[in-house]
Amino acid sequence: MKSQVTASGKPRKRSALACNLCRTKRIKCDGQRPICTTCITNGERCEYTNQDSNRKPPSKRYVEALQERIRSLESQLEKYQGADTSQDLDDPSRREGSCDNSEDDSPSDDPNSTHRSPTRDISDRLGALNIGEDGQIHYFGSRSNFSLLKNSPAASSTVSSRELEEQAARTLDCLGLRVEVSDELRDHLLELFWSWQNTWQYIVVKQPFLDDLLVNHTGQYATPLLLSAVLALASRYSDRVELRSDPLDPNTAGNALAEQAKMILFYESQAPKVTTIQATALLCLREIATDKEALGWLYCGMATRMAFNLGLHLDRTHWCETGHITEQAAEVGATVWWSCYVLDKLFNIGLGRPSTIQENEISAALPSLEHDAEHEPWSNQQASFPKSHIISNVRATIELFRITGSPLDEIYRPSSRRIRAHTRDLVTKTHVELMKFQTNLPSCLRLVPSPLAPTLPHVYQLHLQYHVAIILLHRPFIGKTLHTVEALIDMSTAWAWSQRALQAIQKLAREWSVCESALMAVGIDDTAPPVENAQPGETETWDPNTGIPMWTPQGFGGFDLEIPFVGVGSEGLDYEDWIGTLFHEAQFSGGAT
Repeated sequence: MKSQVTASGKPRKRSALACNLCRTKRIKCDGQRPICTTCITNGERCEYTNQDSNRKPPSKRYVEALQERIRSLESQLEKYQGADTSQDLDDPSRREGSCDNSEDDSPSDDPNSTHRSPTRDISDRLGALNIGEDGQIHYFGSRSNFSLLKNSPAASSTVSSRELEEQAARTLDCLGLRVEVSDELRDHLLELFWSWQNTWQYIVVKQPFLDDLLVNHTGQYATPLLLSAVLALASRYSDRVELRSDPLDPNTAGNALAEQAKMILFYESQAPKVTTIQATALLCLREIATDKEALGWLYCGMATRMAFNLGLHLDRTHWCETGHITEQAAEVGATVWWSCYVLDKLFNIGLGRPSTIQENEISAALPSLEHDAEHEPWSNQQASFPKSHIISNVRATIELFRITGSPLDEIYRPSSRRIRAHTRDLVTKTHVELMKFQTNLPSCLRLVPSPLAPTLPHVYQLHLQYHVAIILLHRPFIGKTLHTVEALIDMSTAWAWSQRALQAIQKLAREWSVCESALMAVGIDDTAPPVENAQPGETETWDPNTGIPMWTPQGFGGFDLEIPFVGVGSEGLDYEDWIGTLFHEAQFSGGAT
């Protein structure tokens, strides 16, 4: 039979518009919905079948696939519902597989249950962890198909850490890069590291590291890579000549140890573990201290990405309860994660680089105040303190960066088109939070009013970062073309708080008297002739335009601040030029930040 054609010559499409009643009676139907005109006239019930939509029925293969999926889900549900909780936890075959985080947006009906349905496994937005062949836990977000796999070899490294360490050792011997350190020199450098470096950037948990290094030798908390990185950075605090590549150049201290660490890292980064992250973070700090800003930034990013890879940014309480990791391993992992967080924020402030860590990605617990490191004494040749309060200082530093991180990113974002009123509101809100932060600091982290009473160096660093945040928060309101009354009011407020912050920084630097080796570590060269009235930790420069002597504290917080001497009278002061010099950001001075 020939098909009907339209006036344009195209075949006419057949449409099933008739309702079931009209189709049965073979009468004309206008296809009105929900009731056609014929059914209204006759008072009949009008119905349309699915064929009216002109859709093809599902294929046989698609139906069979759905049926198979239903059978699979039903069998899994029967298995989970019939399993006993205690037997499930004690089953070694389940402990060898991957483990999922039990947290979800909606709470479980049974809060004590450690089981999860397959539906929650698939829909969980937190992703999943896989235990690879190397024994390390690997994190995959819910968007990755690896999060649906159970202990898949494709989702984990197939190279063991032991094999990589052996390859690195052979390479060191072939290239002549192996560095042997005596026990006496090692202990000397470790003591400097615990006192001056690890108290501020808390990266290495002392007791597990020493236990593994001196007693257990398991390689879980102390490895050749981590030890080399620790000693390389600590060498910059020592005046021992044998640590220098050039005996006459103190800046070469620890270079050989750093090269050894970098070679081991080249191999170990293929299957990273927690100690790999710690070593990479320490190498980051050392490269910054030697004015290699690009390489330091690179190592910081590597450490952060490896931490994400191992899932250190997540709360590991559930995995401790299921026996996949020990409480000590979870504690060390959380400490390492927050050290990466602090490093990321320091680079964000010091170099103006974008933050690679976002707050909404973090669920890791803060370091516990019950840790032994909180109550360990701190001492050096000049002073001693019964308690170091390292953990309190770390938690306060994290809180400070959490308060200022997002607002500063918003204020200094290059592509942001902000309304001035909105910026003012953001600055005001953040400023109030900073004032509250300072007010709520525990007594152990407060500065002693008397200039004669010493304070812990890492507490000085905390207050230094606080005042840097105040300056950065108010600096956008200080410009070169401020003429309106409103702008002058904003500038007055910003200037007042910035002046207070700068005076506090000057006071901190003058009160903190450090030895010659520590000065060299933070990049202060004392080989130049002494300047009259200069204080420890200060250098004098001169403004090339005005000839005004400038006081420059170096090596703190990632940039230098130039401050005019107090001897300049207010009447003869170029206010606008002074503002510019106060907030001039120079390059890294080479200090161990």
